[in-house]
Amino acid sequence: MILAAVLTAGCILLSGCSGPADPDPARSSTPIAAPSPIESTARATSAVFHGTVQEYADALVQCMVDAGWEASTDADDPQGPGVIRFGTVPAEQQAAWDADNESCQSTLGVLDDAPRTDAELRARYDWLVGLNDCLVAAGYVQEAPPSYESFSDEFATSGTIAWDPMGSVGTASVEAALSACPRSTDVW
Repeated sequence: MILAAVLTAGCILLSGCSGPADPDPARSSTPIAAPSPIESTARATSAVFHGTVQEYADALVQCMVDAGWEASTDADDPQGPGVIRFGTVPAEQQAAWDADNESCQSTLGVLDDAPRTDAELRARYDWLVGLNDCLVAAGYVQEAPPSYESFSDEFATSGTIAWDPMGSVGTASVEAALSACPRSTDVW
């Protein structure tokens, strides 16, 4: 539940459940490659959300607000569409927040934005490697990226992209990391 931890930091870009900002501007939905509750939910539910990244973010925000949590999104956010900002979650409420977040994501389903071709998958991988390099250059400690073979094997097995360099950024650093390496860029 790395994204749950990331979300509590106050800001995360939800770009779906399998990749960051789509390197192919011709596609209408933006993916997120992330080890995330969204992906965990993808494995646990067959529900699929058909819509844009922003529509998904709007729906998730509404669900979390309905559950009593502070959340907002802005389609014109400088970090790109789909950025959700959450209020601070006190440590004693973290388990309840996590449960509500997982419930909302399960109800919404998984954003359908998976790569459809080998070229799209390779572009997604290359984009994530660029994001990883950006984070390293900005001073964030990152593990080495998986090999493309490992990355593509995981996608072939699970149907999701389980590696997202932003997922290893500490929750207190997400806002700064997104400022240094925004998900809205198409290339690094």
